[in-house]
Amino acid sequence: MEKKADAATNRFLFQVKELNHVLEAEKSCRTDLEMYVAVLNTQKSVLQEDAEKLRRELHEVCHKLELERQQHNQLKHTWQRANDQFLESQRLLMRDMQRIENVLSSEQLRQVEEMKKKDQEEEERLSQVRDFQEEDGGDNTEPLEDYLGMSVEEYHTNHSTHGSVHSLDTEVVAGSPSDPYKDNLRRVQSTDSLGSSLSSQQALGGHNHKAKSASNLDESDFGPLVSAECGATTDSSFGETMSVSSIKLTASHFLLTKDQEKAIKAMTPEQEETASLLSSISQAPDAAYLPPAGYRLVSDTEWNLLQQEVKNAGRKLGRRCDMCSNYEKQLQAIQGQEADTRDQVKKLQVMLRQANDHLDRTMMEKQNLEDSINMGNEENAAKVSALTQRVQESETLLCTLQQAFSEAKRKTQEQMVVLVKSREQVAEELSRLQRDNESLQGKHRLHVELQQQEDFQMPSTVQELQSLVFQCREDMVALRTSADHMEEKLKAEILFLKEQIQAEQCLKENLEETLQLEIEGCKEEIGESGDRLRRPFSDDWLFCLQQLGFSEYKCYDKISKTLHIKSDLIGFTCSVHIDQEV
Repeated sequence: MEKKADAATNRFLFQVKELNHVLEAEKSCRTDLEMYVAVLNTQKSVLQEDAEKLRRELHEVCHKLELERQQHNQLKHTWQRANDQFLESQRLLMRDMQRIENVLSSEQLRQVEEMKKKDQEEEERLSQVRDFQEEDGGDNTEPLEDYLGMSVEEYHTNHSTHGSVHSLDTEVVAGSPSDPYKDNLRRVQSTDSLGSSLSSQQALGGHNHKAKSASNLDESDFGPLVSAECGATTDSSFGETMSVSSIKLTASHFLLTKDQEKAIKAMTPEQEETASLLSSISQAPDAAYLPPAGYRLVSDTEWNLLQQEVKNAGRKLGRRCDMCSNYEKQLQAIQGQEADTRDQVKKLQVMLRQANDHLDRTMMEKQNLEDSINMGNEENAAKVSALTQRVQESETLLCTLQQAFSEAKRKTQEQMVVLVKSREQVAEELSRLQRDNESLQGKHRLHVELQQQEDFQMPSTVQELQSLVFQCREDMVALRTSADHMEEKLKAEILFLKEQIQAEQCLKENLEETLQLEIEGCKEEIGESGDRLRRPFSDDWLFCLQQLGFSEYKCYDKISKTLHIKSDLIGFTCSVHIDQEV
């Protein structure tokens, strides 16, 4: 039974060790998984922060793009207004050119053609010089070209002004008998205004020639734009072009719509009034007043004011427009910023897409890891529950075995006690019988010896028999009295001995309890000292162990002495009982 209990206990301890090993392995695995999950959470937080940062940057870029779009729209409207203003100024300039053309004579037109040819030759020469400089690859071509252009423009302006005045003077001297009134009217409207208008147109052409980048603008965004290579236009009905340096006064160089051309070419009320006046004069030339040749029909003040207005208009038209140049620079800067912003937006979108892909992969890996962790936890939980159930069953079996072992031990101890008691009783009975036998044998021998020693004679008469019986009776009474007295004395002694035995028993029990406590204390000290025996022994520990062994030896000696005294008392009590029975 004890072997079975020990085997069951060993199996249970082995299972418990295996369970502890499995739990330790699971604990280490769970720690590793928690650490990996923490690392993944950290990476997730970092990626989320990066994604949030990219999102904020993208939002800022979108906001900046929206602001730039608004600024672009505002600049578009501004350019549209500037274009409308420029078209209006061109329309006014074309109207002035029409007026000038109307007052020019045939000689002046011929001189203009000659100037045109000279300008074309000069332009060809300048283009050759420019091509030669471009072939040389120098960076100083533009300043030289500007210088040459300005010098040529000044020369032609002075030349044209001088030519126009000279032509008018010659006409004043020579006169024209065919249409004197018309010639005088033309003289009133032109003379020096021709030179100033041409110089203003040349200045405007030089300014617009430097702003060639405006021709690269999108026509769909800013509407019909005026080409940067042309400075002024003339009506197509004139069929003539005035060119100084790089200025080409052709209507074909303007990118105008039909409505704009119609608005520009339409006759103004002043032109209609002049046309009606000319028609009336041509219909009735004889009835009109013909002033002398070379005289003006207006006053000097009006003439000077007209010339001053023409000069001011030329200066205004030839002046460089700061607003347009600023708008052009702003537009170029905004276009560059918009291109950079679009590149940045594309890069940020690519980075955001990559970050989202990486985040999706990380989330997928995390989800797979969480699923595997959950599956592992479920499997481990099932294993732990099964092992816990087995442990509970083992504990129940162990408790049952312990109870059965304790019950069997108790029954065995009871049987041992009963057997020991029966053995003691049999031994006592045997010793008593032996003593009785010995006493009986001794008494018989003593009686035989006494009978043999005494010279007993049987009575021969009745009187002798009666006296012998009477004497025997007296002896019996004396013996009975002495026996009663001895019995009382022995009873008193027996009571005293019983009390003494009880006292000894109590003392023995107390001594046993004390010794048991001392033994338990010694066992505990021995167990504690056994744990410490792994360390190197010292003299103190050896002395303590010797003292413990000596005290244990003394306890066992006391117990043996007590048991010996108890056995002596029991033997003495048995002998007293035997003597009493005898």
